[in-house]
Amino acid sequence: MPIADLQGETQQAHPRRVPFIQKLEAHFKRPVVVFQTSFTFENGYISDDDALMLEEILVDSKIRKDLLLVVNSPGGIGLAAERIIRVCKKYSTNGFEVLVPHQAKSAATILCFGASKIWMGETSEIGPIDPQLRISRRQVSVHNILKSYDGMLDRASRARGRIEPFLQQLSVYDPRYMEQLRQEMRLSEAMAVQLLRQGMMKGRSTAQVRQRIRPFIDPEQTLEHGRPIFREQAEQCGLAIGKVDIADTIWPTIWDLHMRYEHVMGTQSAKLVESASASFALHGHIHGQAVHHGGDEP
Repeated sequence: MPIADLQGETQQAHPRRVPFIQKLEAHFKRPVVVFQTSFTFENGYISDDDALMLEEILVDSKIRKDLLLVVNSPGGIGLAAERIIRVCKKYSTNGFEVLVPHQAKSAATILCFGASKIWMGETSEIGPIDPQLRISRRQVSVHNILKSYDGMLDRASRARGRIEPFLQQLSVYDPRYMEQLRQEMRLSEAMAVQLLRQGMMKGRSTAQVRQRIRPFIDPEQTLEHGRPIFREQAEQCGLAIGKVDIADTIWPTIWDLHMRYEHVMGTQSAKLVESASASFALHGHIHGQAVHHGGDEP
């Protein structure tokens, strides 16, 4: 292999991925846009600027209908996912579909809820959407914080005699902040229900949708925010799932493209949005340090 080709494969520049994107477009008969955020870099989470990045690619690619969005992301800000959905719907006036090659978790699952169909492989994952806090580089469940606070209040209210130990422990909780966290929980659920009632579960009541998607919104059922929800369970919940099996002729193309993105998102970019004709990447950061290992991503 010539050295230029070897370097191109190692650095995984956009032109190397274009043939794979074009194969997906030919198979699904839709224009394809890829939206990836990194599981490695600190700035690799869904945020408000992502809708702007996506819209720039859609404008440049002249996509106006039949959009297929390839999503792989650990998640991020729920409201940012809502903004991305708005962009997708406005630039794909007859609705848009998503393809999850590997993982679309948390806020990325909310993004999937805004689509008319979710294409999933046999190993693809979506997951719970309950809010999380990042504390000392750790993900902490908002549900567990509220559960701890409510439990402490309950024990204090039922205490006989000295309640000073309970008051001391409760002093670390700001009641105003606890109410804000409750609102975040309600917001996440409300977004999911509204998106599904407008799309995949149109015609169902709020109560019906809420009951069907309990694995996504009830931490007491899933027990762990990162727990995978595979396509069989997602379909049982009432989501419109398109199935891509390992034996399907298009799966090797999906997986080859995904592994190329795995390399890019693990070594260079925190975020990447691209079509066959345009690409935009945000360089990754670890502990405030920029990381970029070459390549010609813009």
